[in-house]
Amino acid sequence: MKGYKLFDRNWCSTHGSQDFYDKPFKLGVEYIDPNPPCVGRNGFHFCESLEICFSVYSPDSRNRIGEIEILGDVDKRGDFCCTNKFKIVREIPWREVIDLI
Repeated sequence: MKGYKLFDRNWCSTHGSQDFYDKPFKLGVEYIDPNPPCVGRNGFHFCESLEICFSVYSPDSRNRIGEIEILGDVDKRGDFCCTNKFKIVREIPWREVIDLI
């Protein structure tokens, strides 16, 4: 399964698993949260489409957008998704983001 995750300019995320707050993520690395995913509590939050990302977060060209591969369990509540295992496949350039949405 493919998804999208927004990060700050340093590849950090402040939503989801507290063990990973303010720690930079890296391309190609698998990240695992040992807890079962639960939207708003545990795991790594992501969106199934870029449109949903930007209904939650304001577009900011300083942020990084990752296309991610979902490798674990998923909890979904409405438009919000969370997994306990993922890998960043690539960074999506802002020019491509504009074309995709």
